[in-house]
Amino acid sequence: MSSFRPLIEDFTATIDALRDFVDSVGPVLLERQENALKSEAEVMAPFHAAALLATEDISAVDLPTEMKKTLVAAREILTGSSQNTPPEKAIEFGDSIRKKVPIKIVNGKVEIDLDQPAALRIMVHRRATEQLRNEVRLLRESSLMVLTTRSEWFVAQLVHLFFKRWPDAAGTSEPFFSLNTLASLQTIDEARDVLIEHKVESLMRLSFDDWIKFFRQKPKLGMGYLGNDTHRIGEIFRRRNLIVHNGGRVSRRYIQEVDEPLRMGLKLGDTIDVTPEYLHGSADLIEHLFVLIAAELWKKLDPEDDARGQLLQNLSVQRIREHRWAMARGFAYFVMNDNRLPEFTQLAARVNYWQTFKWAGQYDQIRAEVDACDFSAKNPLFQFALATIKDDFESVFRLLPAVLENRHLSRYELLDWPLFQAVRERPEFVTYMPQTDSGNNRSEASAEACDTSHGGSPTEASTN
Repeated sequence: MSSFRPLIEDFTATIDALRDFVDSVGPVLLERQENALKSEAEVMAPFHAAALLATEDISAVDLPTEMKKTLVAAREILTGSSQNTPPEKAIEFGDSIRKKVPIKIVNGKVEIDLDQPAALRIMVHRRATEQLRNEVRLLRESSLMVLTTRSEWFVAQLVHLFFKRWPDAAGTSEPFFSLNTLASLQTIDEARDVLIEHKVESLMRLSFDDWIKFFRQKPKLGMGYLGNDTHRIGEIFRRRNLIVHNGGRVSRRYIQEVDEPLRMGLKLGDTIDVTPEYLHGSADLIEHLFVLIAAELWKKLDPEDDARGQLLQNLSVQRIREHRWAMARGFAYFVMNDNRLPEFTQLAARVNYWQTFKWAGQYDQIRAEVDACDFSAKNPLFQFALATIKDDFESVFRLLPAVLENRHLSRYELLDWPLFQAVRERPEFVTYMPQTDSGNNRSEASAEACDTSHGGSPTEASTN
């Protein structure tokens, strides 16, 4: 089932590209917005003052009591209703205020004077600032739509793969085609493809919960890794629907279908927001769980395919480098418990699994498991890895020369893998520094470490 590997690689690469896009464009827009807000604050100050003076019910304004009293007194002077200010003083006060604040008095009331030159500046700055706000909002909302749309496409491809392997599951024995449709088809294979396409399209029109139900009922996937995260992913797709179909405003249906903790106190009619934290968290969660769904389906349809372990190991290492511990841990855990994969791959995944705890500052959670592990009968590379995980540097530097000499590990891998970062910080490591390798040797080691194409067990790179 070789289609799984390029499909997963394309999906994860797309999400990586989306992250990079948001991280590169977002800060530029935010900086522009911040500068515009600073400029606007200076220009808008007179406008805000005018708006306060023109407010009919100042008591309802959220300001300190003393400030409210000052505003009321100023308005009484401006409108001539003050009993304590002589008329000539009131006129003088009004003239001085109108030089700085765009107001006018109409029928004894304070109104904003849009004819003043300051008003035009205010309107121009407000329009520019609002435009930047819209650009930031559109960046995040469009990124969420790309994330969910690409995820839907990914799920649709998984369903296609399943039906192509098991066409009977699409209902090929049930009546479906009209006479007109049958007349337009040339072969049985073409008819089967039309039926499968119809089944996939029908499923994709349903909700995320229905997709999960399909994978549990048809391929009979366990998907224990989903846990309570099905609710979180469901909320992501429902939020996308609010943006697309309801202008980003909270609907009654959203409130009914989304748990309160996931709604964060949103009420009917509120405008929903897509924050950077929400967007990145959504991308991580969807990538993590959708890749595991694909991996489990891959295992179901082609259990002996070693490429599954190699791919998940590579993804785990990549996420370790990015400090995405939950995702790296999930991929490693799947591989270490996939008993259809070679033992070497499973053990390598276990080392990666331990790494996610160690570098996340959660080593105490797996300390007992690591201490109880015995790799004495395993490949020396795993003995070396175990000593590294335990920070047993005496054993590390006792094993290291033989591990390098017997080519269980290349110098490039020693210098590059996250697993050995604490080893590289030790004073004993000075003799293994990069200058001991020629450029050509390092290039060859790099190519060897990255090569996961040859058959059998995965390469040493999978241990990382």
